[in-house]
Amino acid sequence: MKVILLVLISIALVSCNISESREEYFTRLTGLEILESIDLTSKSENYLFNGDGHTSLIFQTSEKQMKRWISNSPPWSLSEWKRGIVDFEIGLHTNFGISQGNISVTTVNDSTFYSGSEKMISILTDKDNYYSYEERCCSERYNDLRFHNGTLLIINPNSKTVYLSIWDN
Repeated sequence: MKVILLVLISIALVSCNISESREEYFTRLTGLEILESIDLTSKSENYLFNGDGHTSLIFQTSEKQMKRWISNSPPWSLSEWKRGIVDFEIGLHTNFGISQGNISVTTVNDSTFYSGSEKMISILTDKDNYYSYEERCCSERYNDLRFHNGTLLIINPNSKTVYLSIWDN
């Protein structure tokens, strides 16, 4: 029983360091330092006992801070920020903790688009987006599991909103 309890506590501590602020958490995950105030819009964490789940942060910040971030290299392995509509393969795996934020990807007559939650579609298809991502599972070896685990960061200077999503499926 003690071993099971210790395992459960360890899983909980791995997903979120209790002594860490939202700003520290964001910086640790992205490498982007928060130097100005943020206005937290939403934070959600939903992890199951087997480690599957989703964490997200949505906040607003200054245009100055966003410009500083997007004028430098993005987090993770991309050499430059991606722009516009979030790749379908990536966007399909997140919901930013938005209630009824489920989406799907549909292809009709060689045209692919998001369907489902209007709020999610609005976020993922905004042409003002700068985004970066990290795929943490199964990239080349298991093509059917692409983005099974991943992280997506969207910075939208027009709305001054930052969206961070971390998922493990």
